[in-house]
Amino acid sequence: MGDNSPEIPEGIADMTLRELCEAASDTDIRLAPASVAAACAAMGAALLSRAACISDPDAASGCDSVCFRARQLCAELQELASRLDAADELVRSAGAHPGETALSVAADASLALLEASYFGQSLALQAAEGVKREGAMDLAGASMMLDAAAGSSLICASFYLADMTDAAAVRRSEELIWAITHDRVGGKKKVLDASDRLIRRQ
Repeated sequence: MGDNSPEIPEGIADMTLRELCEAASDTDIRLAPASVAAACAAMGAALLSRAACISDPDAASGCDSVCFRARQLCAELQELASRLDAADELVRSAGAHPGETALSVAADASLALLEASYFGQSLALQAAEGVKREGAMDLAGASMMLDAAAGSSLICASFYLADMTDAAAVRRSEELIWAITHDRVGGKKKVLDASDRLIRRQ
């Protein structure tokens, strides 16, 4: 009898949104928040890069252009997504009692992806100033995916930190979370409002 379970790509960051949703609803796969964060970050970065570069393709080589920085961020988020996915696998492979080192590595990976996702949101807001109407849907999608990546990364970090016994390390991580998220709440709404104005433009 053949196996009818959904075929999962080798890398979680290479999954399409449809594949992610199918996998997330499959009881035999049970995607962890880390995998959701990784996939959302990768897709959000790709959408942001496309939105910025389609609107200004000639600026792709300019180091100060939003297009160039979006492409750089896309590569960085892909790398960070793979790093978090690998760190989470290390924690889960240890069973009920993962070591402090594995938890610390996974927490650090979560926070790195959280920070990069929030930076992507800021970059999306900058991109909104130059994106044309045809790139508005990509921009809105990027903002929502990056927001989901940040939220999932935060959930991941809270899981790892809850099991860590080094109180000083936990406190430092909590201070870093505050520093990353402070004054950045509301970025998604600003990007979506800008995208909505572009979409409605006749």
